[in-house]
Amino acid sequence: RLAIAEKPDYTFAHRCLTLVRKYTADDPHLAQMEALNNAPDATRETRAQLGFALAKAYEDVGDYKRSFDALAQGNAARQDEIGYDATLEKNRFGTLTTLFRDYELSPIEFKPIPYRPIFVVGMPRSGTSLCEQILSRHHAVWGAGELEDLRRAVIRAAEGNNRRLSQAMIRQVRSIYLSALSDIDAPHGVITDKMPGNFRFVGFMRLAFPEAKIIHMRRDPMAVCWSLFKSYFAVDGHGYAYNLADAADYYKLYCDLMAVYEGLWPDTLCSINYEALTEDPETHIRTLLDACDLPFDPACLESHRSTRAVRTVSALQVRSAIYKGSSEAWRKFEPHLDPLMDRLADHGLGPKAPSPTGAPASHDSAEVRAVSPPSAG
Repeated sequence: RLAIAEKPDYTFAHRCLTLVRKYTADDPHLAQMEALNNAPDATRETRAQLGFALAKAYEDVGDYKRSFDALAQGNAARQDEIGYDATLEKNRFGTLTTLFRDYELSPIEFKPIPYRPIFVVGMPRSGTSLCEQILSRHHAVWGAGELEDLRRAVIRAAEGNNRRLSQAMIRQVRSIYLSALSDIDAPHGVITDKMPGNFRFVGFMRLAFPEAKIIHMRRDPMAVCWSLFKSYFAVDGHGYAYNLADAADYYKLYCDLMAVYEGLWPDTLCSINYEALTEDPETHIRTLLDACDLPFDPACLESHRSTRAVRTVSALQVRSAIYKGSSEAWRKFEPHLDPLMDRLADHGLGPKAPSPTGAPASHDSAEVRAVSPPSAG
């Protein structure tokens, strides 16, 4: 509020403020944001920030049509800001699939390490923050948050080994990652590394860190794609999130790659279903701890009491007690989401949306992309 008073057009502050309060239709802050958004000189950044901000406020009011329209504006402007190349992304996944699908490497012996990593992976918005928050409450675990070190280690090792899977490459991944980890002053012997997008590198995790545990969070694809579309990510690596068609296609790439890894190592990846976890927390928290070779700690049942910093889109949610039903939040916007449902169905990830006229639903990609209209200007 102080920032906005000092600089009324500071749209970043406006968006952040909407995340921590509820709105009514006559709220003066809502009117202030509308005026900024409707200004003839509104920039692309303004329309990106305020699109997400107004969507949150309109949802609080219960005006879901205006909320969806504001989201479409914000997403289109944000993707226009950072760009997204779907073909390039598909090729990256194809490279990883080829690399591990037919790999042949002899087992590698490594020296013991002082910390045992637990990698928490999955699609963004799949519950990875909640999972790490639960684990970090354990007396033997240090929650390190979202670390970029594994991705950097893979990139450096790949460049140094001509992008060919070899023992030298795997050893280098391990060496670079452990060197980065040594900078963390962790008081416990188990460290969580919760970077959702590291699901792409599960093959490297498994080969370079045989002592590590890998937790894969799964969540309903409609819930994930809708939650992605509702989220403004501060970093630029989520270009697929700002268009529902791109989000659905990326979810399919994720499923296919994880199927490769689970086929290679079926007994060493622990999958935790987000919806099941929220329905019956204690049962699934016990399963999670067993998979990590950790004794039960009742503190894990009160993950919301953690005082550790959380620097993700889920920072506010993980401060609340575990609650069920969040994966159904998209249903308030269901009249606008038939194209997303159909796109996921085309990928074999759910049923098609019912057609109101009884005619077959259209699957044209242009219709799907129509939910994210071009930003003004």
